[in-house]
Amino acid sequence: MNWLRDHDLVPERVSSDGTMAQLFSIFKADAALPAENRVYLQVYDEDEAELKQTLETLGCTVYLSKPYHYESPKKQVLKALTGRIISRTLDAVVFTSKTQVRNLFNQADRKEELVQAFNDHVLAVAVGKVTASEISDQGVSQLIHPDPPKMGAMIVRLDQYYEALPQ
Repeated sequence: MNWLRDHDLVPERVSSDGTMAQLFSIFKADAALPAENRVYLQVYDEDEAELKQTLETLGCTVYLSKPYHYESPKKQVLKALTGRIISRTLDAVVFTSKTQVRNLFNQADRKEELVQAFNDHVLAVAVGKVTASEISDQGVSQLIHPDPPKMGAMIVRLDQYYEALPQ
């Protein structure tokens, strides 16, 4: 949004909560898009194929931008983190993207153990509600996230969580 403002561009449709799900519902509800609509769709390591397809079905030309690239975590790092979570030697794990959540929980042989550890002892901390939703979708119920979804606010929220615990 800042870049658009800096270049004197005004978007016609914006997700008020910053989520793709909300943006998707805006476009789905707007069946009267002119055929000349060109849409710039910026995604984060996800194609959001359903949104792109819906927009194209409505007659839009979609330019898909992926400004970020995620490297898969090293197997030994992921294994070590998984072991520390399952053994409950960590108090909290901070997640800053859906991709991080998926990288951790896509270990099919350890998923149940991870969920159990997060729900019993290790606090899952998400940068915002989109990441929190991905954590929740994995079966984790003990998690926190800040409002607004910012890194600094996430750390402040984590501090507040621990400050509020009985001594």
